[in-house]
Amino acid sequence: RVPFGEGGRATGVEVSIGGQDGEAAERRRVFYRATKEVILAAGTFNSPKLLTLSGVAEPRELELLGIPLVASSPEVGRNLHEHVGL
Repeated sequence: RVPFGEGGRATGVEVSIGGQDGEAAERRRVFYRATKEVILAAGTFNSPKLLTLSGVAEPRELELLGIPLVASSPEVGRNLHEHVGL
């Protein structure tokens, strides 16, 4: 996920490392702090997923998922259904 600081600016990237097949006990979270900027380039499916997990999406969707709102962006993932054939 992409954590955001005061003013809504991305501060880095938080990743989950380790574990396989959902073995949460072996996973650990690591935070990489950005020194200048964060560029999110995770592809057609994962970019909207990362934005949503980070709190940037449609507010109602975030509320249903229990994710705190960082920025209201109803466009995130809106046309994802058009890529079903990929």
